[in-house]
Amino acid sequence: MSEGLSGNSGRIRSPVLPETNSSNLRWLQRYTVYLESHQNLDLRTVDEHLRALARMSAFLDHKPFGKITIDDGCRFKDELRGRREIEGRGGLSSSTVSHTLDRCSAFIEWLQRQSDVHIPADLAGYFSVSRKERDFEAGEVKETLLNFNQALCIFAAMGSSNPVELRNRAIVAMFIATGIRIAALITLRGKHVNTRTRWINQDPREVDTKRDKHIRTYCLNLGSGLVEALDEWAVWRSRNDFDRDSPFFLPDRYLQANGLGLGFRGKQAEPPQCWRSEDPVQRIIKEAAGTARILDGNISSHDFRKVLHPFLAKRGAMTIRDEIALQLNLGHTPQEIIRKHYSSMRDSEREEALDELCRRALANRTKLELYLAYERRQIAESDPDFRRAKDIFDRNTHG
Repeated sequence: MSEGLSGNSGRIRSPVLPETNSSNLRWLQRYTVYLESHQNLDLRTVDEHLRALARMSAFLDHKPFGKITIDDGCRFKDELRGRREIEGRGGLSSSTVSHTLDRCSAFIEWLQRQSDVHIPADLAGYFSVSRKERDFEAGEVKETLLNFNQALCIFAAMGSSNPVELRNRAIVAMFIATGIRIAALITLRGKHVNTRTRWINQDPREVDTKRDKHIRTYCLNLGSGLVEALDEWAVWRSRNDFDRDSPFFLPDRYLQANGLGLGFRGKQAEPPQCWRSEDPVQRIIKEAAGTARILDGNISSHDFRKVLHPFLAKRGAMTIRDEIALQLNLGHTPQEIIRKHYSSMRDSEREEALDELCRRALANRTKLELYLAYERRQIAESDPDFRRAKDIFDRNTHG
C-alpha cells in the first residue's frame, strides 16, 4: 500500500497494516487519489485514514469491501468499544475509536457512490458513533495539566520567520486568547475575524460550531503579544490578496513561496478552501509544545480552552458578571437563573467586563507565583511580569 497509490513514487508513508486482498488494494488506491486530489488532505492525514481502514479490514479477515454487511459494521464497532474499556497498552482512547469509525464511515459512503458496488444504503451509519455516545464523551470532565504560564511559553517559543510559522503562531495565539474550539477555528474565514475590534463571529451557517450555536467571541487581551500575533497574520493575508472569503488560517498549500518570496496561491480553479481535517492543527500544537518542552508535547487544542477559566477566576477575582461574560465568550449557555438576568448582555458590556477581568488577572500575581513561574520556566520573556519574576528569583536564589 506504500507504492503507487497516487502516482507519487518514492514518498515516505507512515506504517500501515498490510492489505492482502487484491480487490481491496485497488479500492484503497482509488480512495487515496480521491482523498489527496479531491479532498486536498495532506499525506499524514491520508495515512491516518488508511490505518483506520487497515484496522477494519484486518478485523474482518480482509473480506472484500464490496461484501461488507451491517452485521460486520456492528461487530467492528463493538470490538472498538471493547478495546476502549481496556486499561493499559491494549486499550484505545475514545478519540481513537471515534476517529477510526468516522474514517471507516466516510470510506463506506465513498464506496457506495461507485457504480460497480452494491452495498446496503445505510451501511455507513452503522460505522458511526451514536450522538448519545458523542454527547456523553463531550460532557465528561477531562482535566488538563497545562496551565496559563505554560501556554504562554509555548506561544513564546514559536518562530515567525515565514508565512507558515506566522500562521502557526497566530493559531496558538487565538486558542489562548479565545478558547475557541478547533472545529470552529479551521472553518473560520476572513470575514468572520475582525482583528481591529477583536471580535470573532462564529456563524453556524459557515463555521462549524458545537450544536450549531451562533457564538460571538471576543479576543481577550492577555498580553505577551497574543493579539499582536493575530494582527500580524491578518496583515500578511491582506498583503498577499487573500480576501474575506478565504480561510482565515490558510492550509500549507496556499502558503508556498513564489520567486519573489511572497505568498503563492497558484492558478486555482476555485477559491482557497479550509482544512477538511483537524489533524494538521493538532500536529502544529503538539510540535510547538514539544519545541517548548511543555508536557512532552502531549497536549491538544482543547487544553488551551481549559486554562482560561482557572486563570481568570483565580487571578481576576471573578464576579458573577465576569463569569457570565466569559461563559458567553466560550459559547456556553448560562444556567437558567443567571440567564434571566444576563441574557441580553450587549457586546460592549461583555467587552468591558472581559477587558477589566484580564487587567486584574495579569496584575494580581504574587511574588511566590512569579518566583515559581520563573524557576519552572513557565513565564515567557514577552510577559509584562517576566523582569519582575526574574528579579524575585535572583534575589531569593543568591540571597
